[in-house]
Amino acid sequence: MNEKTIKITCHVILIAKPGKRDALLDALEICAASSRNEPGCEYYEVIQSITQPDEITLVEKYSNYDAFNAHFNNTDIREFIDKKQSALLISMSNKVYITRIDSIGNRGQDGVGLG
Repeated sequence: MNEKTIKITCHVILIAKPGKRDALLDALEICAASSRNEPGCEYYEVIQSITQPDEITLVEKYSNYDAFNAHFNNTDIREFIDKKQSALLISMSNKVYITRIDSIGNRGQDGVGLG
């Protein structure tokens, strides 16, 4: 299996500081719009919890490792990480997942296609 057959999905959970939710959402919408234009970014959504409105989840999908790694060089992402993150967040956690796709489009390791 070569690197081109691996997609990366990332879930990031952010908790806004009191009174900072709107500023956080504004900053994340800038990041999302910019990220969606990156080569290899297949999906990037900002999702706000209904029951805990200060909890925001980012769901991101990239076509390969290179696209995922390049994402962190995006000017808007760098500005958020370097200049805004500490002022807006109580906490941030993330999980990164790998989806393996073989040459005929099967997902996972059981060899069963999804279609």
